[in-house]
Amino acid sequence: MEEEKKKKEMVEMQSSFEKFKQLVNDNKYTVILGSWATTMGIAWKIINKDQYMTKSQKIVQVRMWAQGVTIAMILATALASQSERQAVKDHPPVDHSWMNQLKLSPEEVSSPVGKVTTKS
Repeated sequence: MEEEKKKKEMVEMQSSFEKFKQLVNDNKYTVILGSWATTMGIAWKIINKDQYMTKSQKIVQVRMWAQGVTIAMILATALASQSERQAVKDHPPVDHSWMNQLKLSPEEVSSPVGKVTTKS
């Protein structure tokens, strides 16, 4: 429950552009597929008006346009992923492993020095 509440608060604090970037990042393959299909439709409407090309030539031209846009979208996605990785690298997540150590009993905690035993 608390995690969902924190996520909602984080989303509310983001700007519209950050929300858009997150949405695209979460659905990148859907965006690529959608841009391919949209490009196919738009290119077909434009190229289909040419009276001098045969139908097979028109199909090839539409496919080439869609392929070009798809490659551009894949490159843009790769650049966005790389910049996201760099941001994570610049601001690494906080290590809370010490909290787990506090929850363990003293017998379960392993000392970096090792157990010291005394002989009497």
